[in-house]
Amino acid sequence: MKNPECIIEKRTLTTQKVMVGQLRRLAEMAETMESPALIIVGEVVTLNEKLQWFQSKLAN
Repeated sequence: MKNPECIIEKRTLTTQKVMVGQLRRLAEMAETMESPALIIVGEVVTLNEKLQWFQSKLAN
């Protein structure tokens, strides 16, 4: 993915929501998210699927 970015809404809470996309869609994606939110831009975003430790903790 070129220019990856993600928005994490309500980070570390059980209501956390993660949205991954491309930087060109950042404004569009941000409109659907609530505060507090964290925006991450760059190649590190591609590790999201590999490092989904938080989602697995919520499921348990």
